[in-house]
Amino acid sequence: MVRELDPSGFVALARASAAESKRVDDEVHRIVAMMRTVWGDSAPPVKLLETQAEIERLANQLSARLLDFSTLASSISRTLSSADERIIRGLSSDSSDAIAENERLYKSGDVAVTARAAFNLGRIYQGLGSALQAKVWYLRAVDSPDPKVSAQAALAAGSLAEKQDDFEGARDAYSRALGSAEPRMAGQAAIALGSLAEKQRFFDVARESYERAMHISDSKTSGQAAMALGSLAEREGDFAGARKAYIWAINSSDPRLEAQGAMALGALAEREGDFSEAQRAYMHAMDTSDSRQAGAAALAWGALAERQGSLDEARRAYMRALDVPDDRTMGRAAIALGSLAERSGDIRGARNAYMRAMEGTDSRTAGLAAITWGSLAESRGHFDEARPAYRRALKSSDSRIVGRAHLALGRQAERDGDVESARLHYESAHRGTTRVAAEEGLKRLENRTVL
Repeated sequence: MVRELDPSGFVALARASAAESKRVDDEVHRIVAMMRTVWGDSAPPVKLLETQAEIERLANQLSARLLDFSTLASSISRTLSSADERIIRGLSSDSSDAIAENERLYKSGDVAVTARAAFNLGRIYQGLGSALQAKVWYLRAVDSPDPKVSAQAALAAGSLAEKQDDFEGARDAYSRALGSAEPRMAGQAAIALGSLAEKQRFFDVARESYERAMHISDSKTSGQAAMALGSLAEREGDFAGARKAYIWAINSSDPRLEAQGAMALGALAEREGDFSEAQRAYMHAMDTSDSRQAGAAALAWGALAERQGSLDEARRAYMRALDVPDDRTMGRAAIALGSLAERSGDIRGARNAYMRAMEGTDSRTAGLAAITWGSLAESRGHFDEARPAYRRALKSSDSRIVGRAHLALGRQAERDGDVESARLHYESAHRGTTRVAAEEGLKRLENRTVL
């Protein structure tokens, strides 16, 4: 006879875990936002105007190789914070109350509630920084008769062990989750084992793990595994294997992975010099329903077409990227269009494009557009237009752009005879990334004062 579960136990369990789940979710979103900020602001230390096409190519290649890991991390986070753990939301309870309530539930004798309580205690203690206690509770939850809870606990225990460089413990925990009856959990465990093997430079093991995940999991996790396998194969020089893996991801039922796979395939083809295949891959990504990836693909294809001298094709690609509902993509497309217009001598068209990017909310692209337009205006003697552009660039989140803007404003002030303003701008530039040029400006002012 099957014993009927008491629903009040799940209500109490939800009450104990609701606040803690929300706290963990908020922390995850904070970390992801921070990672995106760091990633978004990073760029090769090269001259912005002279190598814009190369920056685009590097950004697309790196994004294609790393975004799949970001997607996997988000997927695991969502799994560990799944809806059945949040039956009731908005209830308040501090950690000590949550611990006490979950410990009471753990002793309830109801095996389903006991396992969930153990898993919640593991999450709570991990959030409090007590890795040892978290590990103890996760390992207790691993013995749950519920395959989903058991796999969740094993994945959490493995992730915790990996963070502590306990690779053997992580491998054991992931291997436990690998045997789960839940296909998605088993697939995530296989990917985690592959990533762990890569970290230890056991590339053959990593490849086998990714291939296993591709065949045992749901289509989304399978696509994630394919992206990981493709990235590994490409780094090892196995371009045929990488291409096969990326095509697998393209054929997944997830629009984001389809677009990522197409982007990665395009970057690979471009690397091999097969520009026709690169074009087809980028255009495939442009036609997916993932607007962000579609915009990135349009930028990639535009940059490739521009390098091949197909300026009309590049212009069409950049125009398409302008329609993407992502301010950074729109800004990058507008800057690219401005650069094309500038090359063809269409200064008014360049100005309009740069102005459009300057009006965007993405601080970095707006700042880049401002410094670019300011430099162009100044080179043509339009100092009254250059000055406000440089001031707009001062609002950029990129310290290099801010430094260049201070340097440009300092030179303008020096030329106008405003020594004090020039000194202030040079001093600000000296504190940034343009120290050498700023020092030269300060020396000129010093000599001018002495004379």
